[in-house]
Amino acid sequence: MNTNRLDEAVELFGDICLELLEEKEDFVDVESEGFKIALEVLRRGLGSALEAFDNRLFEQKISGQVKSKERRSIISLCGEVSFTRRRYTQNGSTHVPLDEILALSSRSRLSPAATYEITMLALDMSYQKVADAFRRISGVTISKPSVGEAIVATASELGAGCAPDKKKALTTLYCEADGIWVALQHTKKAKLAAAQRNRTLPRKQEVCLATDYEGKTKDGRGVVHRLDAHYIASTDGHDSFWECVQDNYQQRFDTASITTTLFATDAESAYCIGQNYLPGHVIHILDRFHVFKCVRDLTNPDIAPEIIALLCARKLEGALLHLGGYRDYYRSAHNFKIAKDIQKLMKYLVKWQDAILAGIIFSLGSCEGSNAHVIAARTKTCGRSWSPRRLSALVGLLAWTHSGCDLPKIRRHQVQVLGLRQSPDTACIEKVSLDLDRKTSGATYYHQATSTDELVADLSSSWQDNYKFI
Repeated sequence: MNTNRLDEAVELFGDICLELLEEKEDFVDVESEGFKIALEVLRRGLGSALEAFDNRLFEQKISGQVKSKERRSIISLCGEVSFTRRRYTQNGSTHVPLDEILALSSRSRLSPAATYEITMLALDMSYQKVADAFRRISGVTISKPSVGEAIVATASELGAGCAPDKKKALTTLYCEADGIWVALQHTKKAKLAAAQRNRTLPRKQEVCLATDYEGKTKDGRGVVHRLDAHYIASTDGHDSFWECVQDNYQQRFDTASITTTLFATDAESAYCIGQNYLPGHVIHILDRFHVFKCVRDLTNPDIAPEIIALLCARKLEGALLHLGGYRDYYRSAHNFKIAKDIQKLMKYLVKWQDAILAGIIFSLGSCEGSNAHVIAARTKTCGRSWSPRRLSALVGLLAWTHSGCDLPKIRRHQVQVLGLRQSPDTACIEKVSLDLDRKTSGATYYHQATSTDELVADLSSSWQDNYKFI
């Protein structure tokens, strides 16, 4: 960028601010009006620049013929930007090179940067609050469904980004898993379609959540933190969920070096099957929270402390002996309800005795805290309900960002068949043919390489597939 031109722009805008200082009585008004003027300048400048860039593409003789010049408006961080660009036709199909270069979806008016900022806000705020905040920033009013579609568009960009270049060798892997139920909402169209087929749409959706990490450490204040914790969330069912968990740790760790996996659940069968997907010798653990809660629920306040003390001392047989005595006592007193609950507790302790003893020895946690601060804090606020598609996108982004990964941005998909290279000798633009082993559909345009000797490579699928964000 030419810094001299930037200095000229600053000097010109300084004159505008000086006029505002002379006209306005309050500096607050000066700031507000100056901000509005800056946004207006940026909106006009972006629109003019986009039209000029489209003219450059036309001068470079893009393959295909111009079908029409169409006007489009997009919502950016600085507000609504309008511009005119050309639509080309080739081999019976049409495409808009400028939209492809800018990664603008035909089904959305939001720019990539606006989509990113809206999604960042939506991870912590309700749709309505996000729409209000974006209106204060850009001056443009957006709807609540637009916020939801921004989340879906961003989630479609999730991919490799947290996995390290080199897999880490690890002897012991720690993993916790649990689920949470979230309220669903359905469109009127979906409800009518379900009624015609005599089906009932689900009112809740289970969100499966797992976290795997290398261990725990304490900071200077004595707070325990997980080391390199990664979260995996899914709404696609338990089998698909555990396959995602398996793919995640295989990308990060050398599984051949993992000899032991400490695996904590709440004894629900859908999460106990995770032992089949984890590496090394898996030690299934029932955390103390769920075990002690079960003891308190199935006994009375006089019995529970005694049984918990015996379990903490790893004297499971003694706990069963005491429970058997209490059961017989209540039976003789004709209090069959408490006797039945105690019998149920005894069966629970016998069935999960290995996992209970492992939970007394190893303290991993219950994953309840992960559920609370990763998923529930955003999705289970009173009165909130979600469409299945947007819920799946949101929980994926929440797990991604809580794992320490940056929120993905919608980037340009390089789908061109021909590129441009600047010759270092003649400083002219040369056409460079790129051999592609893929199916094209007329979505071809030239691209100015950022480096003089750089070729556009690593091309992927056709532009129609790449821009299906919604």
